[in-house]
Amino acid sequence: MAALAVSAFVVATPVGAPSSWTGSRTTGTPPSAVTAARFRSRARGRRVTPTAVAPPSPSPSPTTSKLLKVPKTARRFLVKRPPPSLPPPAGSADAAARAARVAEQKKVYQLVPAEGLAGIPLTPDVPVAGLSWFKWVAKTGKMLLQLNLNTFLTENALSKATKRGIRLPSAGLDAVEATAKAVRVTASAVLTATSGTAEAGQAAIAKAGSPLTASSERTSKLLSTLADDELGANPDGSQPRGGAASSVIARGEAAAVAAVKAGVSQTSRAAGVPGGDAAYADFRSLFRSIPLPPVAKLVDSDDMFARLRVAGPNPMSIRAVKKQDLSATSPSLPFTDAHLQALKGYEKDTLAAATADGRLFVLDCRPTGKVLADAEKKYPSDADMVGGMDGYGKQCQFAPVALFVLSPTATAKNPGRLEPVAIAVGGPKATATPINLFTPADGSAWAAAKLIVNASDGAEQELKWHLGLTHLMINGIAAATHRELEEESHPIWRILTPHYDGLFFLNSLVPSTLLAPKETVDKLVPVSTAAAAQYVKSVLKTTHFNSLFPDVHLKARGMMDPRLDNPYREDTLAHWSILHEFVSEFVGCYYPNDAAVVADYELQAWAAAITAGGQLGFGERAADGSTATPGAISSVAYLIDAITLIIFTGSVQHAAINFPQHDLMTYTPFYPLGVRLPPSMEGGDGQIVKEQGGSIREWLPSPNIALLQLSVCYLLGSVIHQPLGTKPMAIRQWGGWYQNRKVSIALNRMNRRLIELEKHIARREANNEVKYEYLRPTRVPRSINI
Repeated sequence: MAALAVSAFVVATPVGAPSSWTGSRTTGTPPSAVTAARFRSRARGRRVTPTAVAPPSPSPSPTTSKLLKVPKTARRFLVKRPPPSLPPPAGSADAAARAARVAEQKKVYQLVPAEGLAGIPLTPDVPVAGLSWFKWVAKTGKMLLQLNLNTFLTENALSKATKRGIRLPSAGLDAVEATAKAVRVTASAVLTATSGTAEAGQAAIAKAGSPLTASSERTSKLLSTLADDELGANPDGSQPRGGAASSVIARGEAAAVAAVKAGVSQTSRAAGVPGGDAAYADFRSLFRSIPLPPVAKLVDSDDMFARLRVAGPNPMSIRAVKKQDLSATSPSLPFTDAHLQALKGYEKDTLAAATADGRLFVLDCRPTGKVLADAEKKYPSDADMVGGMDGYGKQCQFAPVALFVLSPTATAKNPGRLEPVAIAVGGPKATATPINLFTPADGSAWAAAKLIVNASDGAEQELKWHLGLTHLMINGIAAATHRELEEESHPIWRILTPHYDGLFFLNSLVPSTLLAPKETVDKLVPVSTAAAAQYVKSVLKTTHFNSLFPDVHLKARGMMDPRLDNPYREDTLAHWSILHEFVSEFVGCYYPNDAAVVADYELQAWAAAITAGGQLGFGERAADGSTATPGAISSVAYLIDAITLIIFTGSVQHAAINFPQHDLMTYTPFYPLGVRLPPSMEGGDGQIVKEQGGSIREWLPSPNIALLQLSVCYLLGSVIHQPLGTKPMAIRQWGGWYQNRKVSIALNRMNRRLIELEKHIARREANNEVKYEYLRPTRVPRSINI
C-alpha cells in the first residue's frame, strides 16, 4: 500500500532501542559521563538514577536539584540546568574537565558514512527522545491512518473501468490494521521509556480519546462500516447502507471518526468519482478520505504555472535574465523577441528591453538535468524501475528552460505576477541544447511542456533544496554542535539545539526508506536512487554556506525587485529580521566584543569541525561576500549571522520547501515528480508534436505511482510540530530554558513580532484561491521534525 511506504517514519525504531528522535536532548539531562551511561542503560530497559558529577569550581555544576511536584512522566527529564557559560581559560583544570566532558559527547554523537546515501555521514545512534516524541507519534500516526484509509477506499471504490491499468497492492485493510498497531506499539514504547509503565501509557492514550486506541478488531469493524457507507452509496443519493460509526466505536472516539467519515463522503462525492475530467478521472479518484486540493481545478492555468516559481515548492531556482544570456555571439537562452511579442500586451516589448528593466526571468533546469543524467549513466536505474512495463511509458529526465516576464505596468505599490512566455524542452537524454520550443499557443504540446518543467523543478526541489540543503546540511552542523560545544553549558549549544529536534532521527531513516532501492525516490524521480544520492552529494560539496543568506541569495538571483509579487521573498525576509533581532540580543549577552568570540576555543573548534565535515564557505565573510577565513569566526557580527542562518534553515527555509507538498504536489496532473515518455516517442529524439487540444494523459505516470506521490507528499506536508517561537520544557522558577532574563524578554518580543507576521500573512492571503500560507509562524516548526 502506498501510504505504508512512509510508515517507517513511525515504526522504524525498535522497541527498547535508543531512539534517535532528537539530538538536542532538549529535556535537559546533565552533561556528564553518566549521561551516556543512562542512555545505554535505558536501551537495555533499566532506569539509572542521575548522579551529580560536578566539575571543578568555578564552572557551574550540572548537579540535579530537588524536583518540583511534576508528573512521573516528566520527572526524570526536568533537572535544574546550569546557566550558560563560556569555556574557562585554556590550560586550566576547569578547561581540562570540560574538555573531558566534551570528549564523552563525541562518543555518543558519532558520524557514520551512510550506505545508500553516497557515503554522506549521518548520526544514527543518538539519545532517546524528549517529551515531545509522543505528540509527534500521535500526529504522524493520525496522518498514516488517514492515508491508509484513503488507499483502502481507493482500492475498493474504483469502478472496473477506472481501475483498469491501476495495479494497487491488495493488502487493503490488513495494512491499515498493521499501521494502527505499529503506531500504538510505538506510542506505548515511548511512554514506557518516559514513565516506566506501559499501563500508564495505554491509559494516557485512552484518556485522550484517540482513534489509535482501537484494537485491530475494532479498527477493522470501523473501517468496514465506513467503507460500506461509502461504497454502498446509491447513485440517486439516497441513504447508503451500513451502520453509523458511533455504533461500532467507543464513545470517546466517535467525534474523531465522524470527522473522518464526513471527509470521506464529502470529498469523494465532490470529486465526482468516477466522473469529472475524463483525462484525470483516475487521478481524482485517488482522493477518498483526503480532500482534493484546489489546484486540481488549475491544471491548465498558465497564471498558476508561473505563480509556482515564487510561491511553490521551489522558489529558489528562478532568476532574472542577464544581458550576457542574450549575447548575439553565444546566447545561452534560445528565445527571440517574437516569442515575447506573441503575448497580449507585449507586442512592442523586446527581450533586451525587458532584461534591462529587470522584468525578464528564467527557470533553467539544464544544470540539474545534466548532473542527474551524468549520474544516471554511471548508476543506471534497475530495469523494473524505469517504467514502461505498466503501459504508461518510461520515466524520462528532461532539461527544460522556461521564460517568464513581468508587466511593465507593475509598480512597488501594485506589484505584478509573472507570465509565462515560452518553454524550451531538452531531449530525453537531458542534453544541454533544447530541441523543442513551445508557447501558450501550442495547445497540448504547451501543456506537456509545463508538466516537464514542473517535474524537473520538482526533482531539484526534493533532492537539492529539501534533502540536501536543509536536512543534510543542518545534520552536519548539528553533529558538530553536539561534538564540540559542552552540552547545557555553552550558550551556542543552548540557543541552537531546540532547532535540531527530530533531525537525526528522520535523517537516519532516509537510506532505508526514501532512498532505498525500489522505494519512494526510485519510483517517483526518473533516476536511480544511487544517481539521486550522488547528485545530493555533489550539491553538498559545491554549495557555499555564505551564499545561502536569504538577502544574498535573492539579490544574486535578481529577485529583490518590489514590483514582483513574491510572497516567498516577503515572508522569508520578515522571518529573517525577527530571528536576527533575537539572536543578536542573545549573543550580546555572552560576547561583548570580537575578542570574546576569538577567545572561545570551543566555538572555534565548532566552526572548524563544520568546515572539516565538508561544509563549504562557513567562516568570516570578506567585503565582497565571499568566505575570507573558512572554519573560523572572528566577529560578533558574523557569529550572529551564522547562528541566524542555521536557525532559519532548520525552521523557515525547511517549511518553505517542505509544506507546499501538501497542497501543490499531491495531485500528480498538476505537479508530477516525473513524466513518462509516450510509447510512440520511445527511441526517437523526444520531439513533442504540436497540436491543438488533445490530452496530456500519456505524459503522466500510472495512478499507482500517483497514489505513492500523494501519500508521501501529504504526510510530509501535514505534520506541523513545535512551532517557531516555542522553547523546550523548562521550569520557570529555575530560570527556564535560557536561564537569562534579558533573553527571556527578547524571546517574548520575538513572539509578539511573530504574531504580527501571522496576522499580516492571513490578511494578504484572505482572498487568494490558492493561498501561500506555509510561512505563517504557527505553521513553521522550529526544527526539521518531518
